[in-house]
Amino acid sequence: MRSEQYICTTCGATFENEVALREHHQTEHAMYECDVCAQVFVTEADLIAHRKEMHPQQEEAAQL
Repeated sequence: MRSEQYICTTCGATFENEVALREHHQTEHAMYECDVCAQVFVTEADLIAHRKEMHPQQEEAAQL
C-alpha cells in the first residue's frame, strides 16, 4: 500500500502528511510576520486571518 506524499512547492521536500508539510512551511519558509506578536506565517492570507482573530483592536485602529 503506497501512502500519499505531500510535496513542498518551494523546495521539493516530501512529507507523509499535510500536517508535516504545513509545519515545514512554517519553520522553513515563513515570510509574513505579525507586527503585534511576531508570529510568522507562510501566506499573507494566514497573517490577515490571524490578525483579525487574535488582534481585532489593532486591526480596527489600522483601518482608521
